[in-house]
Amino acid sequence: MMKKIILSILMCAAFLFSMAQTNENYINSKAIENSKFYSQLTVGLLPGQAVSPSFHMVNGFNLNQKWQFGIGMGVESFANNTYLPLFGQSRYNFMSSLSTPFISVMAGYNFALRNTEFNKGGFTTGLQIGLDHYFSDHVGLSTSVGYRYAYLKINNAWWEDFSTIREINRLEFRLGIIFK
Repeated sequence: MMKKIILSILMCAAFLFSMAQTNENYINSKAIENSKFYSQLTVGLLPGQAVSPSFHMVNGFNLNQKWQFGIGMGVESFANNTYLPLFGQSRYNFMSSLSTPFISVMAGYNFALRNTEFNKGGFTTGLQIGLDHYFSDHVGLSTSVGYRYAYLKINNAWWEDFSTIREINRLEFRLGIIFK
């Protein structure tokens, strides 16, 4: 089953990459160059023992047509606990066209939103590959697949000397909208 999912993802990525190559002729490069700031809203699923929902909002700066740096926050759920991730994100776009594959790295901290007396949150990081496609000079769609890791600390309710460390290793599937 997992081989079929990975094969399907790779076939979709190859198809989307070929679409990006054909759209390169329809570039309005002045509009892309003049867009210095961006906002991205994404929803995601992190399948594992249970499927965890995720929502992220990233606001950032386009250093040039290839590099983007942003700060993000969101809401995620792991093991019946809700977290507020605050993170930094760096993205590299492989092409300077309206459709471009990218690679993205994020790192930050998951703050616990429920049961904060015992649930202390923890470090999170991730890596994504995906495709951005702009329908106009300033609005686009983003899809990605990646890996997420979280190191979460939960203190025992009765004995303060004991803590549970939960390490989360998940695939990540995201779909979002981008505004430049």
